[in-house]
Amino acid sequence: MAAIVGRGRARAWGMTGLVVGAWLAVTAASAPGQLVDRKFTEKNWEAGRVTYVHNCAICHGLDGHGQTPSGKKLGIVDLYKTVPKMAESRALTVLRTGSIGMKKFAFPEETEGQLLDYLATVPAIGDGQKVYLAQCAECHGPDGKAATEKGKFVKAADLTVVVPQRTADQLAAVVAGQHAGHAGAIALNEKERAQVLRYLCTLPPVPPAEPPK
Repeated sequence: MAAIVGRGRARAWGMTGLVVGAWLAVTAASAPGQLVDRKFTEKNWEAGRVTYVHNCAICHGLDGHGQTPSGKKLGIVDLYKTVPKMAESRALTVLRTGSIGMKKFAFPEETEGQLLDYLATVPAIGDGQKVYLAQCAECHGPDGKAATEKGKFVKAADLTVVVPQRTADQLAAVVAGQHAGHAGAIALNEKERAQVLRYLCTLPPVPPAEPPK
């Protein structure tokens, strides 16, 4: 089983069926051609995440809510609200021609597809963040570093260190409560566990890859 993050902090998911399958299963039904219905691989998702971080996050933010200084100045849309309603064709049009406050991008077709793969999961990441902050942050902290008072007392793990070293199987077991000190996680339902797993993928430091040319 490959580690979640390997050399160079590039993710190598060995359990696509768990996270991607769970994501597709819990996504609400939508009209044909909707962005959130894209089927993708973890390799493409990670490549899309790198593209997003280096080209889009300056305005949309790492969480997609658009609350960065540039995002607020330009009135950037909240991807968490727009992605669930967006057709895949519309997303491509925005990328290629730009929109209000947003420049157009000339990405290769493969890169466009990878970026759409990542954007398709933005709702799950946003929901996962909410679940994490409500259920996990008391010990692990909002940034995952476990620097909270309770986190220090129970010796909670620093997730920015631990997550890159764990396989998808191991992370899923922890989130499911099958780990000492994590019995409370059993209270999460299947949908919430899938969302938290997806959010945890974004918690470690941003991959250092160069943006596509």
